[in-house]
Amino acid sequence: MSQPYNFSFIQGDSYALNLAIADNTGSILNISGNIFQGEAKLAFTDVTASWGFTCSVQIPGLILNAAPSSGSLSITVSPSSSAAINAGPYVYSIRRIVDSNTVQTILFGNVVVSASVFG
Repeated sequence: MSQPYNFSFIQGDSYALNLAIADNTGSILNISGNIFQGEAKLAFTDVTASWGFTCSVQIPGLILNAAPSSGSLSITVSPSSSAAINAGPYVYSIRRIVDSNTVQTILFGNVVVSASVFG
């Protein structure tokens, strides 16, 4: 279920990635009650995250942070948050927490934050 995905964005810009969370057969999962976390670090071995993503479940016409009932996930970084990130290369992971016994990394890879000319 874990997939590599590399991307980049510019400081001060918004970034959004929408995902459909599916099982190995391609069926959309009910992610009701699941928690999603996203973190970026300078290296996978770092203990502390450098910055994080906002992970929200999307229901048509709404974005909810609690009681998700669909398999669509939005991963975002706001313009104010991205402006505060130091330019450079990072590694990241997005994980799904179903319960205390089930934690799944759903997306991971490299992200490059480029400096903005707009200071």
